[in-house]
Amino acid sequence: MKELKNNERLLVETDEKYVIKHYRQLSNFENELILSKLELKNEFSSISGLITPLDYTVHNGKISDVYTKYIDLPDFFVSSEHPMIDFKTITEVCENLYQLLTQLANKGLICTDLTSWGNLKYDPKTFMPYILDYEDHQIKEYPSCRISYHINHPICQTFKYCRDGLYDKNINSLQLLLRWYSLCTSLDFYKTSAGNMSMAYTLVNLTDQEMIEHFNKLFNTAVDNDDLTGTFRTFYDKYDLEKMIPEQLSGLFSALNKNRKFKKR
Repeated sequence: MKELKNNERLLVETDEKYVIKHYRQLSNFENELILSKLELKNEFSSISGLITPLDYTVHNGKISDVYTKYIDLPDFFVSSEHPMIDFKTITEVCENLYQLLTQLANKGLICTDLTSWGNLKYDPKTFMPYILDYEDHQIKEYPSCRISYHINHPICQTFKYCRDGLYDKNINSLQLLLRWYSLCTSLDFYKTSAGNMSMAYTLVNLTDQEMIEHFNKLFNTAVDNDDLTGTFRTFYDKYDLEKMIPEQLSGLFSALNKNRKFKKR
């Protein structure tokens, strides 16, 4: 067995066909939460792109092991350890991912741990996304066990995004747009917009007013976020990516040294 993760909460192993999560030291609250979600897994098992558990075991009322299919595909992620993803792939995966997120939200599942490492895979040939860690997401009235870094922003605790401890579908657009920005540029939108929103756009030469408006709405609590269907393909038809030179980072630290900016075709 190959070890994928090992911490005080769980041990994750794979035989490269299945993944086994061995849960440990769960609180009573989290144990009941995960059990309730696992009982609902069959409602979502037919949705292609969401990796739901195949089976699970319980001992003395506590979750013991959860079995899922092993997904041997690249992470849809940007880091110093990962190669840059080409613009076409980013575009097509984001389009498909938005449709998947919408389908899941309509059935009561909100992906709150979407942008953490290892939770989102993609097929480089078909551009189809695969969302992992089913039981950590928000499912119907059961809140999330884990949330992505992007959701720690204060805006995500406003009524637009979170009501009575449950996140709204608006959170999907926020996570997806910020992930798109990072994948394209290797920069963190929160850090590049630390001074003001325009800094994040200027730094990467993002001048497309339609795309800028999509981002602006993320931080406007008075309106819902936009329907993003077709947004990424439309943008791709008009723009390309080119490598930034160090001086263009304006002193902003970048550990990746792979930064890119948008260039009109």
